[in-house]
Amino acid sequence: MAQTLDPDPDQLATIIDGFVVATGRALGRLRVKCEGSEPMTDPDYPVPSGRLDVWGFDILGLSLKSPSTNSDYMSYCYPTWVSAYAWTREFFTLNTLISWDFDAPPDPGGTLLRGHLYAGGRADWNLIPGGLAGSTGGPGRVEFVTGEGAVIGLPAAIEETDGGSTLVTVAIDEQALAGLKTAASIDLIALFSPELTALGHALPPTPNKGLGRLRRLRSLSNSRGA
Repeated sequence: MAQTLDPDPDQLATIIDGFVVATGRALGRLRVKCEGSEPMTDPDYPVPSGRLDVWGFDILGLSLKSPSTNSDYMSYCYPTWVSAYAWTREFFTLNTLISWDFDAPPDPGGTLLRGHLYAGGRADWNLIPGGLAGSTGGPGRVEFVTGEGAVIGLPAAIEETDGGSTLVTVAIDEQALAGLKTAASIDLIALFSPELTALGHALPPTPNKGLGRLRRLRSLSNSRGA
């Protein structure tokens, strides 16, 4: 039989108080001087004693919070509540943080097929969002030859990595992606680039299991042709 553990009220109050103070810190607030032992206190807080600067109201408990008995939550005095000073500062801080969302870079759109081609014919492919504009490789072209004899040619950025593999980033549209997904096999991957010697990765006519699952096309051939 399951048991319900009731939290200790004092411990729960300490956890909540710590969370509220940490939130205030994250919003740029300093401690408020009340007891006198608070470190790095806010010199601009309007009430020297650290008490509230206005009456507060608890909408859950339906009770008033008197400035004569309640202190700002960034002080060491208890009980605490949020002051008008704190509310105003945090409102403008949050408003600034929220406005930064509008400065985010636009969605690049499109889909990229990115693959590492290794000596021996193995190739690992993954689909990622984006466009060729952010790719570092030189301009080129990749051609996929399917088991049915179809040739799917696409623009690509091609570069040789320090590890000896060839990184291919292909801008792929929905029609080409559908052709690769439905192909029974990919028999040849040919790369063409002015910076590289044209090379082909010859693959055996095996079922296309990777891109058919929209995740990865993995070639298993050990042969490599020009």
